[in-house]
Amino acid sequence: MAATASFKKTQTLSELLITSFIVIKKNLANLLLTIFIVTCIIIAAILFLFAFYYLFILIGVTKINFIFTYNLLWKTTSSIVYFLIAVIAQILLINVFFQPKIDFKENLKSIKKYFWNFLCLTIVLHLLFLFFTLPIYVGITLLALNNAILGLLSFFLGIFLALFLVSYLVFSPFILIDKNTRCMEAIRKSIKLSQGYLANIILKILFLTIILVILNILSGYLVPFYTQGKLFYIIGLLGIVIVLIMILLTFAYLYNMYQNYKSLKNVK
Repeated sequence: MAATASFKKTQTLSELLITSFIVIKKNLANLLLTIFIVTCIIIAAILFLFAFYYLFILIGVTKINFIFTYNLLWKTTSSIVYFLIAVIAQILLINVFFQPKIDFKENLKSIKKYFWNFLCLTIVLHLLFLFFTLPIYVGITLLALNNAILGLLSFFLGIFLALFLVSYLVFSPFILIDKNTRCMEAIRKSIKLSQGYLANIILKILFLTIILVILNILSGYLVPFYTQGKLFYIIGLLGIVIVLIMILLTFAYLYNMYQNYKSLKNVK
């Protein structure tokens, strides 16, 4: 793995942002290649799934009486396929940050090494996040029923619990790849690494969230122009570039946070 930078204090928000862009620049070729390949896999999966869907209807295997059941099965299968692709994409991207000089073929081989533990970790994190954010959905329901006080209390409780959970577990995917550890061990080490810095981590996560929200709003205004004529191709391309920046910035930002706290706690 790449050598860990030495930090004597927690990085400021500006330092963290600057170092994140430096890391992106350093690994840009590998990162863009990885995103391109993953995008190709997603497109191929979409084409295959739709071809599979309409072929079964065309040849009459799926009867009209069972079309709703078939739609449910197809959507479930599609969700599982996209979920697995997302797991693979995260492994490839995180591995690039730890091994900047790794070639793509070697990176592909790392999927076998990390896949099952990373899949387990992703499922556990999704279930935990779903459980911890339940008060948000309860709050929305209560607000819809005109119960403003309980609704707002439940809503903000859900947000607090979500921030609390993310702050403790945010490093677990990076630990799993860095240390080649198992799912629950990565979670345990992430909690241990976050202890003593929880407020600082929450601040940095909120800062990243604000940046991503701003970029997401901006890309949402730009990408639709892509379909409105040749004069808007450049604007549409800019929107796609912003989406790429959001993906790369998220991984680089969290990677640098991990390296910072890892160094401060002298984690080998």
